[in-house]
Amino acid sequence: MQLSYYKKQSYINKYIIIKSHGIPIWYWAKKIPSFLMVAIISTYQSTLSPDHGFVSLFTFGQCKFRPTCSQYTKQAIKELGVVKGLRKGWGQIRKCY
Repeated sequence: MQLSYYKKQSYINKYIIIKSHGIPIWYWAKKIPSFLMVAIISTYQSTLSPDHGFVSLFTFGQCKFRPTCSQYTKQAIKELGVVKGLRKGWGQIRKCY
């Protein structure tokens, strides 16, 4: 009886948990969208942002919030996840206007 129980557990764990690291697959499924959104925001900051990027050479920093809206959104996504982080970031952007 005990032997079959252990075989069953190793068979289940093979598909649910990544063997080399022992990290569940759902963990990575939650982190990939937030990683992509943070990468998009970082690209925006380094190129088009009037406070952070290349455009800041031609404009003066015009954001009235510190941290800026993009930095706030990036922090919120890292802490809360994509949906809640974007919701908080959108609320911060709405306060500008």
